[in-house]
Amino acid sequence: MNYLKNEKHYTDLYDLFTIKACLKVIKFWKNIYKKKDADPKLKKIPLKELEKGLSQYLHRELMIKKGENIAERLK
Repeated sequence: MNYLKNEKHYTDLYDLFTIKACLKVIKFWKNIYKKKDADPKLKKIPLKELEKGLSQYLHRELMIKKGENIAERLK
């Protein structure tokens, strides 16, 4: 009996896992942006500066998440 599937199947699963993890990260940062008007600390920050900072955090976290998944795949 052959229980293993071809390599592409597992690669696709890993890619799907990575996409889902990245979507969770995006959702998290979108929620923070939505709460900007309710948080007194965030209200004090100019909108352009806040958007730039949140965008940088989002992109940095996405790079980390993708890098972790690539490193895991290469083990």
